[in-house]
Amino acid sequence: MSDLKEKSYVAIKVSVAGGGKDASNRELEVMKQLGLVSRKNPHIVHMMDHFTLDGPNGDHKCIVLELLGPNVPEIIDACFSDGRLPGKIAKSIARQALLGLDALHQQKVGHGETLHTPLPVRPPEAIFKDQLDYHVDLWTMGCMLFELFVGQPPFDSFLITPEILVSQMLEMTSDELPKRWQAPWETMSQNITIDTSGPNLQEWLEEMYFDGERKEDLTREDIIKLGKIIGKLLRFEPYSRASAREILDDPWFRE
Repeated sequence: MSDLKEKSYVAIKVSVAGGGKDASNRELEVMKQLGLVSRKNPHIVHMMDHFTLDGPNGDHKCIVLELLGPNVPEIIDACFSDGRLPGKIAKSIARQALLGLDALHQQKVGHGETLHTPLPVRPPEAIFKDQLDYHVDLWTMGCMLFELFVGQPPFDSFLITPEILVSQMLEMTSDELPKRWQAPWETMSQNITIDTSGPNLQEWLEEMYFDGERKEDLTREDIIKLGKIIGKLLRFEPYSRASAREILDDPWFRE
């Protein structure tokens, strides 16, 4: 949409009238809180204005945001026929995403709308209905890094169920399932066959990256380092996950 006053294009997020009023108000307050930060940080979307629109079904909270460019899937579809980003571009995008996430977390703000994310990237604490906070972003970031560099998510997306997803998490994560989740997991897993012979995170990352079907411009040493980084994020215990700042400080992101 074009903003005639500012003579620029903008994006407008319109909330549903009468539904999720608290969520809409909370989002607006968070965007106001981030106002000063986002003006100085190019990795956080900036709220330019907000207003209320009267409609036949009630009031709509509207947030005016700066217009962003195409998303990663659109870039891949348009420019990379094998479905994978070049390693240099993937690393640049990853670093920018981490910078934005670090800035949000410095303000005690979480990014993810966890219950609305696709099941394959949903953190385990959401599946086990545990307390949710900004640590969910770190799990999602681990999934995003895997997909950015490989071209597909770490967990299955076809016919996936919470039970199957957790069984795959058990193969991938380096830590044990927390004791508080073990009883629910025993109940969940009664109706599925658990295969413990699958690859761990590093094996799966290497298998998928060096699949012989897509361009491989990162070395095996790069993929080993990347696997260690992702492994610091894909941990069951939320408080044991590396922060965005810790990931940014990894020497591999400085190369």
